[in-house]
Amino acid sequence: MLPAGAPGAGVQRRPRREVARRQTPSRVRLPGFMHPMEHDDYVTYLDEQGFEHWSEDVVDEYPPDAEYVIGGINKRPVEASFTYFIAERTIERIEAYVEDAPEAPFYVGGHFFGPHRPYFIPDRYFEMYDPEDIHLPESAVKERFEDKPGVQRRRYEKTDLESLSVEQWREIISIYYGYVTFIDDQVGRILDALEREGVADETAVLFTSDHGSFVTAHKNLDKGPLMYEDIYNVPLITSGLGIEEDATDAFASLLDLAPTVVNLAGVEVPEVYEGRSLLDSVPHKASSANLT
Repeated sequence: MLPAGAPGAGVQRRPRREVARRQTPSRVRLPGFMHPMEHDDYVTYLDEQGFEHWSEDVVDEYPPDAEYVIGGINKRPVEASFTYFIAERTIERIEAYVEDAPEAPFYVGGHFFGPHRPYFIPDRYFEMYDPEDIHLPESAVKERFEDKPGVQRRRYEKTDLESLSVEQWREIISIYYGYVTFIDDQVGRILDALEREGVADETAVLFTSDHGSFVTAHKNLDKGPLMYEDIYNVPLITSGLGIEEDATDAFASLLDLAPTVVNLAGVEVPEVYEGRSLLDSVPHKASSANLT
């Protein structure tokens, strides 16, 4: 655990009324990274499962004056976490599609919030990786900011990450790895559901992210607004529907995802789409089926 009083040792939840000031009233109840914990569907899920849910009257057990939150242990059951909930709803949609229209193709997207900071995860994942076994990026120790652009210096100064020790940097990475494993387990549940429903061989699976993460590299924990390969080198894993086992370092963009999905579904990519189908760079067999 991070020591009490250290930067990132605490968090105060953002009150709903502050969220309302930051966004238009019509969007306050829509899902988004600012406030997923109060999205109606998640709250309904918690009520259905008998779990207590967050409200603006609840403040986590962390110092209320903390400004930069790194992570901690989520003491609630795994099944009450937002990460588990996303997988659960994704599985429910797969089951519903197969039951309602067994012969019809479907598309399901499961969009996990993590592994964004703050890294609040169940204790078994928090303790899963030994910090002493963690390799620390060289830039986490040697990075200096005297000659960096002002925006980078100000961002670093705001976080006060300089006060963290090498041991604490390693602990942060170990917690991040735990968060990634937590999500990986939920993705495994989704893949198991495809197998259980008998549609795994007919389904293309794409796993990617909207950006990378520093995770202590360059003495940073988040994503931007800094121009480093840690942020722009984003993995994309695809499987199923005759996609052959291979790897490529061909240049790609998130703009290419939509054309790729449309191409996988056996539909001609509209000319108005920006980007190109990544299937042009990966050996595959033409197919038309499900997408997850």
